Amino acid sequence: MKKFSVEIKWAIIFTIVSLLWVFGEKMTGLHDLHIDRQPLYATFFAIPALVIYVLALQEKKKKIFNGQITWTQAFISGTFLALFITILNPLVQYISYEIISPNYFKMISAYRIAHKVPVTTTDSLYNIKSYIMQGILNCMSLGVVTSAIVALFIKTKAEPSNEK
Repeated sequence: MKKFSVEIKWAIIFTIVSLLWVFGEKMTGLHDLHIDRQPLYATFFAIPALVIYVLALQEKKKKIFNGQITWTQAFISGTFLALFITILNPLVQYISYEIISPNYFKMISAYRIAHKVPVTTTDSLYNIKSYIMQGILNCMSLGVVTSAIVALFIKTKAEPSNEK
């Protein structure tokens, strides 16, 4: 696991930042009074998420690859970071919606029902099981895409050529 120590460290940092973000949403009323605005503000989490990926891959480049990293090396590192974040995500979802904001699903369901979304739809979308599944899919897919993009900016050396 030492091989992945940088990725594990940053996955834990990502997890802590995610929980702080949810706590901030809760404290600013985005889980009750201003629940209509929560989806908009939730998208801004992409900024700290991107910063974490950049910092993680820069650390990997500096500490493991001595300042020289190919796109493939950075992408693989970022993909493992996404995997470790994905593994920790069910814990994030549980703490977020069972401890930090236990009334969130009730509040978002009531808001959606008031805006003409059928009860059967809200029941299937707004629950811990659904959020855990969505979190797993989003963490892995968005993490891989983010890794590919960040790797373009982090790389410092060209890929070895197979031409003869």
